[in-house]
Amino acid sequence: MDKVIASLEASHSRLGLYSPVNFLRNKVSEAARLINIELVQSLNSNAAFVFGGELSFKDSYLIYRKLVWDTDYFEIPTYRIDFIGNFTVSTPSDMIASVKLIHAFLLHLCRENGAYYVFAEVPSEDLTVLQCLTLAGMKLVETRLTYQNTDIKNYQYSTRFPVRFATEEDISSLRQVAKNARNVFDRFHADPFFSTAVADEFLATYIANSIKGYADIVLVPNVEDEPGAFFTANFCRELSDTLNITIARIALVAVSINRSGWCTRLMSEISYLFREHNIECGFITTQSTNRAMIRVCEKLGYHYGRASHIFSINNQLHDRLQVEVARAE
Repeated sequence: MDKVIASLEASHSRLGLYSPVNFLRNKVSEAARLINIELVQSLNSNAAFVFGGELSFKDSYLIYRKLVWDTDYFEIPTYRIDFIGNFTVSTPSDMIASVKLIHAFLLHLCRENGAYYVFAEVPSEDLTVLQCLTLAGMKLVETRLTYQNTDIKNYQYSTRFPVRFATEEDISSLRQVAKNARNVFDRFHADPFFSTAVADEFLATYIANSIKGYADIVLVPNVEDEPGAFFTANFCRELSDTLNITIARIALVAVSINRSGWCTRLMSEISYLFREHNIECGFITTQSTNRAMIRVCEKLGYHYGRASHIFSINNQLHDRLQVEVARAE
């Protein structure tokens, strides 16, 4: 464990890339420190675990955790890789060691659970890890872009729009909005591991839980009939306290066909709410394919912040890969 903790300290510049707000260039060092502290605390409390660090893997290792809520919801052991350390793929032997590490980890999960699902989000700057996951057969399911506005305190738009906070009476209709406003490029819809019905229901559950308290803000159009659209947001309190800048994140967005134009209106109004709460930086993450959302961001003064990629694999895909490798040999 001491060896891994020392490695995390030495990986300071890479850790900063994994912060959701690494676009705050003057705060990257503090953001990296926060991730380091969180990882060490998680390891010490057994909320996260280390795999690897052995000579056969050239001392490379990965830190991962089991996601309890996801495991219960999807009814399959679900894991997230948080960080991969001491990784190089500069020589063929390095590449072999990196692939061996990932495959050994997946076999470990298989022995432990039988069935499993594992994913990782990797910043686009961390090329060695991206190459390693690709070589190991993990599949790319989503490319994400983050847009940010670090001048929320001066936010202005030409028009104000009628909005209100969602209540539990809205849950039924907003669940349907979440299902119908399907984005085939989001992580759950883009990953063939999840059926369309499962992905739809997950987002419906997400908005229901958001209204019940998971989100700090759930904003909807203030119209006579059903809202037909929503924006959710959270105040990033731990990030704000550590980085000494108040930060909020727009989390989930859905707009039905009959509420055309309300994406811009709700995002504008939620930006005004951020301003009222003395938020200095607001950000939103969307898919690189979501041109409509990107246009809204740029129209309202949000700018490109960072890019990352989601990779995933499950026991069935890994088993097929192993068979194909054996055939090739």
